[in-house]
Amino acid sequence: MQSQTHLEIIKKEIELIKPDLIITLGGLSYFMLTGKKIKLTDKINKNEYKGTLLMPMVHLSGATRKLTIETFLQSNCIPHCDNNEFGKAYFQIVHNYLNSQL
Repeated sequence: MQSQTHLEIIKKEIELIKPDLIITLGGLSYFMLTGKKIKLTDKINKNEYKGTLLMPMVHLSGATRKLTIETFLQSNCIPHCDNNEFGKAYFQIVHNYLNSQL
């Protein structure tokens, strides 16, 4: 019940803010927002949520297997990187994605 309340709040925030891009971290957040399952280790394709670009990414929590993150990075043209460089890699993926959508 609490997660449903959080989802309603997020949807209202999206309506109010009208962002240019929504980044979901993890398959659950993508599913909760869209109602669709997604394979996060594939290359990111154009997705939208009510006309707003939607970018699903692998969550960087400690519970996520390193192999999953590395597969995600490789699928999105990012070479192998160390744990302390995942933030830079994610920045590059977002940058590349936004440039491809222009």
